[in-house]
Amino acid sequence: MRKLVFAIILAFTFYIAGMYRHPGLMVLFFAEIALTVVMFLACHYMKRNLSLEIPQKSGVARKEQTIWCALTARNKGKLPVSCFRVRLKVRYPGQRTCRTKRIYGESGCGENLLQFGILARYCGLMQLKVDKLKVYDYLSLFHAGKSIGQEMTIAVFPTESSIETQLWAFLESQGSILPAQAAKGAREDGDEVRQIREYRQGDFVRHIHWNQSARTGQYWVKEYERETNAQVCLWIDLSGQRRAARRQLDAFYELLWSFLVGMLKRDMAVQAFWREEGGK
Repeated sequence: MRKLVFAIILAFTFYIAGMYRHPGLMVLFFAEIALTVVMFLACHYMKRNLSLEIPQKSGVARKEQTIWCALTARNKGKLPVSCFRVRLKVRYPGQRTCRTKRIYGESGCGENLLQFGILARYCGLMQLKVDKLKVYDYLSLFHAGKSIGQEMTIAVFPTESSIETQLWAFLESQGSILPAQAAKGAREDGDEVRQIREYRQGDFVRHIHWNQSARTGQYWVKEYERETNAQVCLWIDLSGQRRAARRQLDAFYELLWSFLVGMLKRDMAVQAFWREEGGK
């Protein structure tokens, strides 16, 4: 649109200068032509001297939250850049389509920092790619672009929700008692006592050290050694993830997260194994 308006102004100036044979209007017309050439050359000069880099190659975010990222713009030229546009591509592994985001910025001479926000819609590894850069002249008549290719990987985790409570309530109702749970609930007086501490609300009455409590006048509780050899091995097979929809993988990661967090809260050692894309 600006090019069209500027072209109309050029044509109108040339028409009026030719009709009235006014020297001042002819000088103005040639000045506008010179300005157009200067803006075209300045645009390519600034593009050649401007570079972008992602200082942080990885990050962590929560689902449905905005993660703030940064771009470092380095301008090695003598002219400040009044306006440039960056095209970003956001995608997940195995996803054919990608989400496109465009951000605008400016850069003086030297190094400048540009911040922008990305919404993490799904769980999993979100790949952010700085695809292309477009630099505009001071009148935004011309632009010059180049490819960047900088990438960043963001691990998107589920948010805290009631899924964990519902999942473990279902497992316990089905009688799915894991080794560490059984070990935790089967403490007897014959086990090795690690230490004696003051009674806290929620402690079992059978763990009270009655002799020590009678001598001191307050309740003391025997604390037993924890089971350290109970371990759960989890094998995760994502070989068919390329055919799965993004929402299905998102639901799978939600359940997996709830399962792992529930085991860690119940003092269970967990080892997870998964198959990578190369079959390893």
